[in-house]
Amino acid sequence: MTRLPTWSFPGATAQVLVLLASLGLGSAADAQQTQLQRGEYLARAGDCVSCHTAKGGAPYSGGLRMDTPFGYLLAPNITPDPETGIGRWSKDDFYRAMKDGVNKHGQDMFPVMPFDFYARVSREDSDAIYAYLKTVKPVRNAVDINHLSFPFNQRWSMAVWRELYFDGAAFKPDPAKTPSWNRGAYLVEGLGHCSSCHSPRNVLGGIEKDKAFTGATIDGWFALNLTSNLHTGLGAWTADEIAAYLKTGAYKGKTTTFGPMAEVVQNSLGYLTDADLKAMAEYLKSIPTNSSLRVGKPAPSDDRRAALVA
Repeated sequence: MTRLPTWSFPGATAQVLVLLASLGLGSAADAQQTQLQRGEYLARAGDCVSCHTAKGGAPYSGGLRMDTPFGYLLAPNITPDPETGIGRWSKDDFYRAMKDGVNKHGQDMFPVMPFDFYARVSREDSDAIYAYLKTVKPVRNAVDINHLSFPFNQRWSMAVWRELYFDGAAFKPDPAKTPSWNRGAYLVEGLGHCSSCHSPRNVLGGIEKDKAFTGATIDGWFALNLTSNLHTGLGAWTADEIAAYLKTGAYKGKTTTFGPMAEVVQNSLGYLTDADLKAMAEYLKSIPTNSSLRVGKPAPSDDRRAALVA
């Protein structure tokens, strides 16, 4: 697999800038740089580059084909090109897309964009990602996004999908849990959108909430069970082992990543801090077997699903 271009990430310098700003000693430029660095890191945490970069294409310029049971979509251009990208989007437009799954034109977005997870991302983090993307090299690349079959190619049908499966709930820390657990939950359930690949879906593409994280087939590969199941999940793994696996994509004597997960490690997880990876591992270790941990609307009845298909 060809490795996509890489960027530098915030480290000790960013921490110093944050401290100086908090003491009133940092310049406005320092504060802006800190936001941009954080936005770059968060864009990595969300693995935005993997979905929004076609093979051989410029980073974030779109065009990657994403197959679904209903046809396929081409990922949009999210560089700051004013004609074909998000150059004319405001930070409010961007947050609306992240939070509500509605684009600048007021249209419902297709849930291949995991807005049902990104809804949990804070406004501050959304603004940081937006600020970073505005600094990416603009690329003029018009993408014909929609290649789904009828009726799923109609934007109005997404309103039905949203009503059935989208709750838009913001992330709420659990005061009974540790700060690290809450950070892990925020990353796994939000930007990381891990359940998007690691959970089975029904005939309409909605996650089967009572089987969240129990594993699923994606692009011909099986996304592993991430629950605490001792035989098929992570029950026999320690948190440190999980964190090491997320960082490197391999753990001696257990498994090595292939396919889409290898790309996730290469473009996203491999760049996260050890603290964030350990936080994610702590949260994953808490997911019960046959998880129904994710909050959301109850699964719709068979009658309602049948009515939509008909």
